[in-house]
Amino acid sequence: MKLLIITQKVDENDQLLGFFIGWLNEFSKHFEAVSILCLEKRAYSLPSNVKVFSLGKDRGEGKVVQLFNFYKHIMTLDYDSVFVHMNPIWMVLGGLIWRMKGKKSSLWYAHGRVSSKLRLANVFTDIAFTSTDEGYRIETSKKRIVGQGINTTIFNSNPADKKERRNIVSIGRISPSKDYETLIRAILVIKETRIDLFNTIKVRIVGAPATSPDEEYLVRLKSMVKDNGLESKISFTGAAANNALSAILGASGLFVNMSHTGSLDKAILEAMSCGVPVLTCNEALRDVLGDLSPSLMYEKNDHAGLAERIKYIFGLSEQEVEVVGNKLREIVVGEHDLVGLVSRVSKIIKNQNDVGDYYDRKIKIDFGGDYERHRWFKSEIARAGYNMTLEEVQKFSKTVKFNNYLEIGPGPGTWTRLFVDKNPAAKFDLVDISSEMLELARKNLIGRGDIGFVNTDFIKFEPAKKYDLFFSSRALEYISDKDIAVGKISDLIVSGGRGMIITKFPQYWRYRLANREIPEFHIKQIHPDRLAKLLKSRGLSIESIRPVTMGFPFFKSPRMNRLIKRLIGRGSLDGINSLFVESYSIIFSKP
Repeated sequence: MKLLIITQKVDENDQLLGFFIGWLNEFSKHFEAVSILCLEKRAYSLPSNVKVFSLGKDRGEGKVVQLFNFYKHIMTLDYDSVFVHMNPIWMVLGGLIWRMKGKKSSLWYAHGRVSSKLRLANVFTDIAFTSTDEGYRIETSKKRIVGQGINTTIFNSNPADKKERRNIVSIGRISPSKDYETLIRAILVIKETRIDLFNTIKVRIVGAPATSPDEEYLVRLKSMVKDNGLESKISFTGAAANNALSAILGASGLFVNMSHTGSLDKAILEAMSCGVPVLTCNEALRDVLGDLSPSLMYEKNDHAGLAERIKYIFGLSEQEVEVVGNKLREIVVGEHDLVGLVSRVSKIIKNQNDVGDYYDRKIKIDFGGDYERHRWFKSEIARAGYNMTLEEVQKFSKTVKFNNYLEIGPGPGTWTRLFVDKNPAAKFDLVDISSEMLELARKNLIGRGDIGFVNTDFIKFEPAKKYDLFFSSRALEYISDKDIAVGKISDLIVSGGRGMIITKFPQYWRYRLANREIPEFHIKQIHPDRLAKLLKSRGLSIESIRPVTMGFPFFKSPRMNRLIKRLIGRGSLDGINSLFVESYSIIFSKP
């Protein structure tokens, strides 16, 4: 597949955008050819399958010529898919053409601001990539939260770096949204309350203004520093090349970010990757930092709070600082590494989604490791769905006798517990493609029986034994080849064995009626009639097909959902109750 990437600048020496060279290098490994359209092209070194085309800003061309060049290139270049980086305007200008030409388009946007251009771009884009939920504040099924992309090889915790414990650094564009005043005021608070600490610290602000208002803002900041006698403590060192930032961070003992953008700031993650303690008021970091957030975050505009956090960090021992730094680097390496990010994005663009990777990231980033609460108990709607499912699973579990149990997609073990309680002496095998989900199940079920945890794709699962009970809830819809999956289920069940499958009912008409795109992970749902036919074709007998969770279309009312379930959802699935079914169960046996 050939990819067209549209970005602002290709320049390895640019402080703000030089990082994108690393992205382009990684994209080149996943696509046959990569063409890049940019406003400016300057210094870069890229693989032979990457071609860079400038729209002319670097040559002094005006906007009309740049626009002409844009349309010329998108109409004549050879590509299959489009990836627009950060600038929604290009999606607005090119989106209709890409749709007419059958080109799959995607937009990367990671900023708290939602402009009219972004809303219009969202109409045209097929996929909206973002680093966190806060980075794309439009509710849409197109959104894919994939983390940030930090080159953890360059931004590393090198023991050879001599970190000056009392050196504070802040890196980013000089702009009012970065709120450098709060840092300056925090240093004044430290001067007034801890003169001993004040005498030892130095603050370096690395970055440059990009617009005339930014230039005026920098003048005001310098005046503020001078007026308060802080010129010997706070320095503005201007922009630095992106490839020089690692050394700057390595020589610092603390990174401070006062940004109000509300999105996951890449500069913070770069500092974390270098093992440097960070302080921030950015709400997008709360889930990322996890249990470290209370000690590393303060409220926006709260200079006194920031001063207290600075005192706290500089009051830690060297060993404690090292522990914090190691934890921060582990977060970036595990969740925001460049190689992993581009791999995820490329798979999605190519329709090669990895369900396991998707849920691994959801658990760590969106759910903070507590999938069960977010899935079943975060709202009354979710809780109603839990109770409906619990009723059906309990009803089935009371009718079965078994010694060898197989479950596909156990999640955190929510339903497994019912069967373990039913027969603690049985042997249980739980198979899940998500390692994070399986780890949750392990924690929830540890010590409760003879339980095996297998992290693999069910299609590749090759056990040495067979089972007399099979159970799966909401996993079958993620398996592309249902025929192979059903065949495997039949092969793994002994004669006389039984099984229960709960899966999503494909109510695609609701999406069409609401003029909504079907979410990518929901396009593999199977109708109960077809699933029953597949099961029968593999020698299995159908005992029942029943509604599990039910909901009133287009109305989010837990009370209505429970009422519908009580009135028409306690029997077999039929033409009437199927209109309200969200998920259904098929109970089967092997003669």
